[in-house]
Amino acid sequence: IIFEIFLIALFGWFENVSFYLFLCQKKVGNLSGIALVVFSAALSSSGGDSQLWDHSWKFYVGVMAPCVLGLFFANILTSCLGLKKPERVTVSVECCYQNVGIATSVALTMFEGDELSEAMGVPLFYGLVEALVLGVYCLIAWKLGWTKAPSDDPIWKVLATSYEVLAAEAKELEAIEVSYMQENNDGAESVSEFGDTIFHYFRLDCGGGRKEPKDKLPTHTAEIKPSIKTKETELPCRTDETIQKDDDTVETIQSIDQSSVNSCQSENTGTKIHDEADV
Repeated sequence: IIFEIFLIALFGWFENVSFYLFLCQKKVGNLSGIALVVFSAALSSSGGDSQLWDHSWKFYVGVMAPCVLGLFFANILTSCLGLKKPERVTVSVECCYQNVGIATSVALTMFEGDELSEAMGVPLFYGLVEALVLGVYCLIAWKLGWTKAPSDDPIWKVLATSYEVLAAEAKELEAIEVSYMQENNDGAESVSEFGDTIFHYFRLDCGGGRKEPKDKLPTHTAEIKPSIKTKETELPCRTDETIQKDDDTVETIQSIDQSSVNSCQSENTGTKIHDEADV
C-alpha cells in the first residue's frame, strides 16, 4: 500500500496534473501523519501490562534527549554559519523531527504481546515530545519573524497555507520573456501550462525593418555575398588625344598607358561598391 501511494504521488509530481493537486497532496500528508500518531497512541495504550507511563525516569529522559539537544545545537550551528532565519528554523526542525512511522512499523513487525506494547512506547513518547517541543519552537519562531509566514496572520491561516509554494508561484509570475518578433503575427501572448506566467513579445524595429549601421557596410568587394546582383558601370578606359598636324587634317590617336589603366580600375571598383551597397 505504501509503495502504491508513493507511485501515485510520484506520478502526480512529474506529470504536474494541477497546482491544486500538489496542495492536496501536502494536506493529505499532514493528515496521514496526525492519523499515524493517533493510531500509535491507541495501540500503545491497549492491552499488556506495560503502559506508556509505567517506565522509569531514565526511559523518558533517554527518549526525549535527542529531540531537545538536537534542536538546541542545530540553532547554535546554523547561527554560527550565518544562515537565514527561515533556513535556521528548517534545519533545526529537520534535525530533531523523526519519522515515528518507521519505528512503529518495525515494532509491529518484530514484537508481540507485552514486548510490542513496550516497544511501541518509544516512538509514541518521542512523537509526543517532538510534537510539543517543535510546536512551541515554531510558534516562537513565527512570532519573532523567523519564518516565511507573516507574524500578524491568523494561526489558522498559517497552519493551512504553504507560504513556500506561494513564494514560488509569485516568483514564477515575475518571469517575463522578451524576444524579437520576426513577423507581425508573432506578438500574441501565451501562458504557461499552469496558467500563470505571461510571455510578452516586442518588436523593436519601429516598423522600418532592421537596418545595418553604416560602419557595417562592406568596404571591399570580398565582403559582398555572391547572391547579390550588382550592376556594373562601364567607365571609359581610353583617352583620346586629338592632334592637329595641319589646318585641314585631324587625327585621333588612342593611347593606353599603365597609369590610366590603374586609375580606371580603381574608379570602376569604387562605383561597383557604391552600387552594391545601395542595392
